Amino acid sequence: MTPTYGLFIDGRQRPSHSNDTFPVLNPMTETIYGYAAKGNEADIADAVASARLAFPTWAGLPPADRERIMLRAA
Repeated sequence: MTPTYGLFIDGRQRPSHSNDTFPVLNPMTETIYGYAAKGNEADIADAVASARLAFPTWAGLPPADRERIMLRAA
């Protein structure tokens, strides 16, 4: 079964509002590896709203904690 990857918004992965996807190709074989959610304006609005809500908590963390989180995410 070919996997489908959603949008990561508000700490969770979810499909786009439109449920549209696009193929993700393996560049070596040009075969379809999976499908990714195709976001739209409503998805952008959700992501921005989530970021605005999360920002005060993020800004309140000590720089060393923010660094640790960013390095773990990288």
